[in-house]
Amino acid sequence: MIVKIALPLVLAFIMFSLGLGLRKADFGQILKFPVAFGTGLMNQMVLLPLVTFGLALAFGLSPVFAVGLMILALCPGGVTSNVLAKLAGGNVPLSISLTAITSLLSILTVPFLVAFSVGYFMGDSGPRVDTIKLGVTMFLITAVPVAIGMALTAKCERRVESRIEWPV
Repeated sequence: MIVKIALPLVLAFIMFSLGLGLRKADFGQILKFPVAFGTGLMNQMVLLPLVTFGLALAFGLSPVFAVGLMILALCPGGVTSNVLAKLAGGNVPLSISLTAITSLLSILTVPFLVAFSVGYFMGDSGPRVDTIKLGVTMFLITAVPVAIGMALTAKCERRVESRIEWPV
């Protein structure tokens, strides 16, 4: 019950919270800092999975651990990275934009790369990965709550702003 109901609800709430802190104007940070954004995106979506894949091979991890490690590497950054960017005095809107974009891209990339990882490391003994079902589930848990959070902020910005408190 916890994994099937509570965990998706908690993840959806986290994504909703991300949406509350995200405005259309934040995506302008992507154009304002294209090199920083591109570097972050490439590191998260390409370099991290490749390095993880190489480490799983180099250390000869068992198939289950190799797939688990790959799943961890394929997951996008989250709200915590945005809070840490704030605490470090970083560019929070850029961090939030990167988190949002990688979360949205992961709807497409994670299902296929998880299926590849399972097939590569576990072969025929691995579980079947339904990429369509996984992608739809990720869409419902990530994109929909972010969109609802952004819409709520756009409609009631002052009210939402007064409720969001960043730790100092």
